[in-house]
Amino acid sequence: MAISCTFLNLKPGTTKTTSAVYTAAALARRDLVTMLVDADPAGSAQRWADLADRGGDPFPFHIVGMSRKSIARELPALAARMRVDAVVVDTPQMEDHADIARGAMAVTQTWIVPVAPAGIEIDRTMHVYRHMDQVEATLQHSPERLALLTRTNRRKPSKTATAPDAVARAGLTRIGLTVFADQVPINDDLYRQTYSVTPDPTGTPYERLAEYLAVGAGSIRALRAVQ
Repeated sequence: MAISCTFLNLKPGTTKTTSAVYTAAALARRDLVTMLVDADPAGSAQRWADLADRGGDPFPFHIVGMSRKSIARELPALAARMRVDAVVVDTPQMEDHADIARGAMAVTQTWIVPVAPAGIEIDRTMHVYRHMDQVEATLQHSPERLALLTRTNRRKPSKTATAPDAVARAGLTRIGLTVFADQVPINDDLYRQTYSVTPDPTGTPYERLAEYLAVGAGSIRALRAVQ
């Protein structure tokens, strides 16, 4: 698999599933054979796909359920067998299912933490970062660590240092995460209304995120993350 990413966070309700589905849709829009892995026992992404299929608007990418500890062993073999170009993993909350999330992290290239610009959310992300350190210590490569600001009050990053999103960016950067340039606003009906149908990622931060993931490593990639 040329592109692989895992969406993870300590707690539920952090837009992991929304982010994973939109990112998978955006990668598929780039003519990449894409697989979304629902690794959450709650099965929210799979339920979303089932509803979309029932409504005659099926996901334009593969979706498989793999909410088990063996994900690190099974996922690479499945991706190779299905000959996919991109894999997106939606993980469960790490506070209850760390073994599943860590298994997905072990076999993906980019770890993405969707996080709201609030003090308590940033504090929780520090616990996620410890998991990242522990998993990376077992690997022979260094996955990329990204933070994606979601549920923000602004579509574009604030230029005021005391604004919540600016404070969050500074805090996340201090703990070692690269904060993606685009951010997902809380008051955008687009994300609330697309559950049960295939989302259109055009013009969303997820379209840019898919572009970023598809570019590959190097200076262009780093530039697009922080511009």
